[in-house]
Amino acid sequence: MNQKLRYRSSTRERKEDLPIGNGRLAGMILGCPEIERIALNHEWLWRGINRDRDNEFKSHYLKKVRGLLLEGKYE
Repeated sequence: MNQKLRYRSSTRERKEDLPIGNGRLAGMILGCPEIERIALNHEWLWRGINRDRDNEFKSHYLKKVRGLLLEGKYE
């Protein structure tokens, strides 16, 4: 199944953005076709489960992760 959604104009309000996701990982597609943004969200951000905020410092991975994303290596 290969379906496409086409819109004639950009969204004007957040409630017009296009929701995507599977219930656990979700997102909203924002903006216009020329400059599309996806705002991601995860259930752990809102539920109390697995919210251990005393995590080990991980910012040293940020440069590598950004590079992989720019290369299209999402997995």
